[in-house]
Amino acid sequence: MKPAARNQVIALLLSVIFSCNKPGNNIDNTPADPYATNLHLSKVVQTADGATNGKSSVLEFVYAADQRRIDHINYAEGDLATNTTKTIQTYQCYYNGTDTLAYSASGKPPANSSYSANMYYRYNSAGKVMYDSAKSTSSNELTIRQYIISSGGILAKKSYYANGSTIATSVEYDNYVIKANNITEATFDDKSGNPIPTIRCIYDNKINPVYTLTLTAWTPVDGLAGAFSYLAPGASKNNIVQCIMGYTDAQGIFKAQQTNYFTYTYNKDGLPEKCTIKTPTGNYTVNYYYETH
Repeated sequence: MKPAARNQVIALLLSVIFSCNKPGNNIDNTPADPYATNLHLSKVVQTADGATNGKSSVLEFVYAADQRRIDHINYAEGDLATNTTKTIQTYQCYYNGTDTLAYSASGKPPANSSYSANMYYRYNSAGKVMYDSAKSTSSNELTIRQYIISSGGILAKKSYYANGSTIATSVEYDNYVIKANNITEATFDDKSGNPIPTIRCIYDNKINPVYTLTLTAWTPVDGLAGAFSYLAPGASKNNIVQCIMGYTDAQGIFKAQQTNYFTYTYNKDGLPEKCTIKTPTGNYTVNYYYETH
């Protein structure tokens, strides 16, 4: 990936890290049972505060007929003036037989990719994704990620191949620290010697709705709206309430640059219904919708 493209990806990554917290929130990371509810995420709508006649960002989750797995995800734009939505892109999942884990998908990947791609996934016997790949549908760009899972976290080795090359043109390492079943720190290292973008997160003890989806096995670190956004990555059981963004310098010292906050309201099943987001650049409201099956 070219430096400009990587910077664009990192900028997008950081721009979607919205969070909110308030005194009294329980953030002891006691995980709830994610399968104790028959509610499943069907739609998420994010709106900038004060945008009464503006646009909203919409994620729509469409389930297969058996209701056991996601058929596709629509990324849409909502028009607040007309109360309508327009699909911008679709992420289509493919399965073998009655498997609940997708072996492939097509469209624009959830992982902040700048191009539409055909995705493929390889799992271990426990259903954890060990490799995924994204092949651009409009160029010869290919990305392969290897997930190295340990008791302390996940190391994602990303290899980029340009112009049909069989030798990686660049390799990057994303390291995710997992504590109490949540990703608490992430670093994005391209081995260039530059400061390493770093994110640190605190969680509530409520159910992350992405964690209940069969998608979680192959979106462990991405989330569905950019990593560490209002939908936490699938590897995290709980919802992010505070996120500190910054970088790690050459001496290994973390330098905080910005802290963002989430404040949630929950339904009786412990799932988020609404989140008020506060960031230095603006405030947002996120509404979550569910269906029963």
